[in-house]
Amino acid sequence: MKISHNSGSDCGSHRPGVRTASLTNRRRAVLFLLPVVIVIGLNSPGVFGGQSSGSLEPEVVLATFEGGEITVKEFRDAMTAEAKELGGDFDPMTHGRALLEYLATQEILELEALAMGYADEHGVRDPEIIEAKEKVMKNTLRREVILAGVDVSEDEIKELYERGKKRRLTRAIVLGNKEDAERVGRELAAGADFVEMAEKWSLELGSASWKGILGWVKPGDGPEDVEDLIYELPVGEVGGPVHSALGYYFVKVDSVGEMPEEPYEEQRDYYRSVVRKRKYSPVYTAYMDSVARALDVEYDEGTIELIADRFAGEGWIEDDRPGRASRIPAFSPEEYAMPVFTFKGGSRTLDEYLEYIRTRVGNSALYLAGPEEVERGLRLFLHETLALRLAYEMGMDKVRGVRGHVRQRAFEKGKVDMLVEAAGGEEANRPTEEGRSEYYENNPHLYMQPGAVVVSIINILEEDAVHDLYLDAKEGVPFEQLESDFRWILDKDKTTQRLRLESGDGSSAFTEEDESVLLNVTRRMELGAVSEPIPMPGGGYAVVKLLEREEGKLLPYEEVRDEVSTDYNMQILTGATKKIEDFKESLREKYNYRVNEDALEAMKH
Repeated sequence: MKISHNSGSDCGSHRPGVRTASLTNRRRAVLFLLPVVIVIGLNSPGVFGGQSSGSLEPEVVLATFEGGEITVKEFRDAMTAEAKELGGDFDPMTHGRALLEYLATQEILELEALAMGYADEHGVRDPEIIEAKEKVMKNTLRREVILAGVDVSEDEIKELYERGKKRRLTRAIVLGNKEDAERVGRELAAGADFVEMAEKWSLELGSASWKGILGWVKPGDGPEDVEDLIYELPVGEVGGPVHSALGYYFVKVDSVGEMPEEPYEEQRDYYRSVVRKRKYSPVYTAYMDSVARALDVEYDEGTIELIADRFAGEGWIEDDRPGRASRIPAFSPEEYAMPVFTFKGGSRTLDEYLEYIRTRVGNSALYLAGPEEVERGLRLFLHETLALRLAYEMGMDKVRGVRGHVRQRAFEKGKVDMLVEAAGGEEANRPTEEGRSEYYENNPHLYMQPGAVVVSIINILEEDAVHDLYLDAKEGVPFEQLESDFRWILDKDKTTQRLRLESGDGSSAFTEEDESVLLNVTRRMELGAVSEPIPMPGGGYAVVKLLEREEGKLLPYEEVRDEVSTDYNMQILTGATKKIEDFKESLREKYNYRVNEDALEAMKH
């Protein structure tokens, strides 16, 4: 029998078939190291899938362990999910055993988390889990009470789908308050450059750092009123300001692009969620406003003025990149205790409101930059407060789905905590500057600038064919054969069986910039290795085989610090992942994991 406490989850949103980053890819920066380790620890092995046409009964047991088992039905359900996720990239004949082991390991981890005290059946003492429970309670209230009568029609979904066939490359300036919007509006009307104004004033720091570019906007990417303006605006014109829940927007559309055809069936769920959110928002807002009136909510005008005045006086700080950032001003203990609003049976303080702002948005100015913005933020905070109160009053904490979610989160956190310790603990896996420097000193061969390299190069002009060329070269297809097979799309001036490259010597058909790229790539390659396709500044893609490398000089630490950081982090990640895998293997032995080989073989037929 399956263990009774199992939440039925994969411990979070990660499914076993989702492929993690390759540990050998040194170019990819490793951020937030320990969470990455745990994701890998929870989800490896990394590729699964399959779908059985076998005739075994659903209750037949495929694998057992002390405290639980995996049945044919559970296995088939998991394979169906992975087949949908991975499409044609799964092979049940190859990956079935790995999937079975994964399913069993997740349940064994839960058993061990219970046994070691990392999790219990409730887990609600943990503040993170209490917060998660209350979030689910509010969502249940919205779904089952407030929004129960709101529906989405097929015509509404199709209308957005049709709009989404065209995307609009959009720039934006996002401002926190009316005063700034009027100032920027006047300057734009007087001929100010849109990009310069975005870099100077926009609160949307991502776009401010990228010349105001939001990207290729599609339905659902932002506030509805702003999106409607974007889709109505002629190319090259400036529109706005539009006042939304996320501030005041000025927008400019650079171009309109047709997107590749995406079948309606594949996009339906996304556009349905967009329509639903748009229809639900006014209904939810009106409902919560009526609750606020029934509870005689009163805002404290003195506190609102204090927040706005304090922010105007000290809230702005300069960010280290284009655009403007904001901070939450400091208040005295007495000011933090001031009420922001009161209602029958309760109140909330300035401290509680500021904590809500910190956790809700990336830029506090959107809800602090003036009285109007503070009132908008307080209204959102009030709705969250009253929704939680209603959810408790209506017994949402007793709803089975909520209880199950709390238990799931408790086990999830317990397994993560346990795997963190198995990996050596959070502190042991935290990168340090001292560790980076030591790694650089111990691995000088990784950071040598070669005096020269001798390479074989195929330079190809067509992007669509470059992957096939790379695979052939990697499999050892002779150079002459590659030249023959791809002759019609080669850059012949830059294709050669043997070329000596030395920085800045100007002896090849490549530009100095091209040579710099090639030398940098070959610096980390092993002799005889074939590079992945390299986009060349001068055009096309190069696939390089390293034939010889002459002795060079050690690059200064300051020049390769980012590269050292990636290598060092990857070393930590690799070591922690190995410890996690060893720990899981020891648990499978401890819980006597066994596979029903006959049944598993029958699943393949």
